[in-house]
Amino acid sequence: MKLWAGRFSKEIDPKTNFNSSIPFDSRLFSEDIKGSIAHATMLGAAGIISKQDADTICDGLQGILADLQSGKLLIDPNVEDIHTFVEGELTQRIGLAGKRLHTARSRNDQVAVEMLIAMRQEPITKLEEAKQALQEQGEDLKNAEEALRLALLVNGGEPERPEEFPLAEQVAANGRRLKQVLELEQVLNRRITRDKTIY
Repeated sequence: MKLWAGRFSKEIDPKTNFNSSIPFDSRLFSEDIKGSIAHATMLGAAGIISKQDADTICDGLQGILADLQSGKLLIDPNVEDIHTFVEGELTQRIGLAGKRLHTARSRNDQVAVEMLIAMRQEPITKLEEAKQALQEQGEDLKNAEEALRLALLVNGGEPERPEEFPLAEQVAANGRRLKQVLELEQVLNRRITRDKTIY
């Protein structure tokens, strides 16, 4: 399906699909749908479309998102881009109300919002992964530290100097890295909170 295909009555040569971005932007289906839900919510709140239409659109988009995430719905590789796929699927599910999703929004607006969401979500995901890894590593180091101290006690005493206890510096370094990750997470969360309409 191409945005301009409606102008032709005959089947279009597949070679004309050079403008398709679906192999690349299909991975942004979640961001595209989240941005569209925010847009539909705004349209309803501003009275640009009816509250009923806004709710219907949001419910339909939530259903599409759930089906894509579960694998129940597959993205058509022949559509021009992810925006066209989502809007087409939405219109099939809820009827003409689905076409009102594009009200007061250009395709450039849509792309800009989903890229913003993606660029914000990626570092958050990476920070969560780093935080979890550091927390697990910290637990492992503490357990190893306790085991080593116990072994030293059993064998005649506790190390008196830090250099005699190599795990101590690793535990401290791990704590410093975890603190830095938590501080970065707080900075990102504050920035995201300033733009709640996207989330």
